[in-house]
Amino acid sequence: MATLSPVQRQLVALAFYKDLSHQEISNQTGLPLGTVKSHLKRAQDSLRRVLCQA
Repeated sequence: MATLSPVQRQLVALAFYKDLSHQEISNQTGLPLGTVKSHLKRAQDSLRRVLCQA
């Protein structure tokens, strides 16, 4: 998680720890839905790269 930006960490926490939908995250953060989706996708890709290197 340390490799993620603060925004990505926040969105990952909302999506995976609080189990919120993308729309709920968008409503809660004020970010556009497309931005939420792209940040989460980039965060997943980043975490996948880090975990595959370990």
